[in-house]
Amino acid sequence: MGSNLVWSLVLILAGFAAMIFWMRNRRQVWEAEHHRALQQSQLASHAMQHTMDGIMILGADRRILFINKGFVDITGYSAEEVIGHKPRMLHSTKHDEKFYKDLGDALRQKGCWKGEIGDERKDGQAYTQLLSLNAVRDTTSQKVTHYIGTFADISQYKDYESALEFLANHDPLTNLPNRMLFNDRLDDAIVNAARNKTRICVIFIDLDRFKIINDSLGHEIGDRLLQEIAARLQAGVPPCETLARLGGDEFTIVLEQAEDRNTVILLAENLLAAIEKPAVIDAHELFVSASIGISFYPQDGQDATTLLKHADTAMYRAKEEGRDKIKLFAPEMNLRAKEFMVMANSLHVALERGQFTVEYQPRVDLATGKIIGVEALIRWKHPELGSISPEKFIPLAEETGLILPIGEWVLQTACRQGQIWRDAGYPLLIAVNLSLRQFGRPGLVAQILETVRAAAYSTDLLEV
Repeated sequence: MGSNLVWSLVLILAGFAAMIFWMRNRRQVWEAEHHRALQQSQLASHAMQHTMDGIMILGADRRILFINKGFVDITGYSAEEVIGHKPRMLHSTKHDEKFYKDLGDALRQKGCWKGEIGDERKDGQAYTQLLSLNAVRDTTSQKVTHYIGTFADISQYKDYESALEFLANHDPLTNLPNRMLFNDRLDDAIVNAARNKTRICVIFIDLDRFKIINDSLGHEIGDRLLQEIAARLQAGVPPCETLARLGGDEFTIVLEQAEDRNTVILLAENLLAAIEKPAVIDAHELFVSASIGISFYPQDGQDATTLLKHADTAMYRAKEEGRDKIKLFAPEMNLRAKEFMVMANSLHVALERGQFTVEYQPRVDLATGKIIGVEALIRWKHPELGSISPEKFIPLAEETGLILPIGEWVLQTACRQGQIWRDAGYPLLIAVNLSLRQFGRPGLVAQILETVRAAAYSTDLLEV
């Protein structure tokens, strides 16, 4: 019996020891888990407080219970100022009541909402935030216990996005709408005019001989002149209308208030007068005029392409009639426009196929009656149309830029003929006419000297 008692005590002690060991081991496991949980909690708290995004925790009644440092940095509000309040205190007037009602409905039905919100900081500065709201539910009852909101300030991104959109739709030199935005607004204006049965018009403005200034004084001066002209046009166009720069020296206007033709013409006359005022840029006093064409909806076109084309056609008629004019589109102008294109193409062919000739008009000394020189005059003998007057094709050559190669050809031909006469014992002074486009071309003097040298002619016998 004594041995049984001993064994019983041994078993009791062993069980007690095992229990102590198990409890000690369990405590170590619990302490390790608790330590890990504490570390994770501290890490989460650290991340929450140091993230740049704003974080807020709301109760089931949607009152703020907690905010992090990011919230304070973005909004400017401290914890004391917002805890216990609903987030609506932070909202700007950018969104209406329906917006916030839809937001609340989405939270109730889906348990989440994400989108952009226009908000205001404490100092009243407007900004845009990307907000994400999520409902937290009790695992047993599935009732909402909290809401967690996270948001980021995306104002810089939105500004960058707006800047890109502006650049895509505006001319970088003048900040006016570009061709793409102009076409969009013209399309919209036509839709509105068709719906309301009203009249609109397109005004096409092209500066006269701007290229001469650009070529002679440089692109920087030319660009600044364009900026000055754009500013003058902006001052003369009603704010509700669209003024655009299509490119180069071309400007266009859509007038949606165009019922009175006389009012439209008066506006165009005022714009022309504004353009013609001298512009002082650096040490240069510059004078420029413009040719203006006008088309009306619906009589001159039913779509944007046709209206713009017809305003352009009217503008070219103004140039043909001497520039510095305003012309309203008329159907017969289309025939003239086609003739213009045919003639322009024929000019290219004439230069390539040698259809031009040079005639020399004598210059006589009235005192002696002797020929002292000649004037070189270009003539065009078209194979089908016959002789075409310089008065007809020279302005066209200037508009198309062909006056430069044609002028070079005349100079070369005259120098070669002059050398032939000199070799024959008739050293005559030859006068060659140059256009304004040629005078504005860089390196003109060097080009003339090279042409004279190539023909073995003398500069003493050449007058330009």
